[in-house]
Amino acid sequence: MSAKRRMKSGAVSKTTTTNGPPQITLSEEKQKELDNELNWCIYQLEFGIKSKEADEYQKQESKKALTTLKSKKTPNAQKRQLMRVIFGDYRTLMKTYPIPTTTDSTITMEKSEEENKEEKKDEENNNESTTKE
Repeated sequence: MSAKRRMKSGAVSKTTTTNGPPQITLSEEKQKELDNELNWCIYQLEFGIKSKEADEYQKQESKKALTTLKSKKTPNAQKRQLMRVIFGDYRTLMKTYPIPTTTDSTITMEKSEEENKEEKKDEENNNESTTKE
């Protein structure tokens, strides 16, 4: 049976919107799984931005990816594709490197934020002292 006949007979139905591609609704279990995957990837990107090892280009690219992953307008397929491009097999990585649930991780992240603020103040002080000379 051709695609036109199936569409006419009502065998295939798609929910289309005037704004974009067809909307696909996920089951509750699949939606929770996607949410966990998104949370893991967002955590990893935010942690990478706060890392001292990341250079400016990596930080900019991570921020772009974060806005895409956090956007409610971005289709789930595009989010999954982005996660795959950035992390590779992110589902395996999630098992290997789970998100820390202890308060130690939040303390270390807070310390790194405070250290970043102190570094910025030191840089500003150094810039002021060089301009005075």
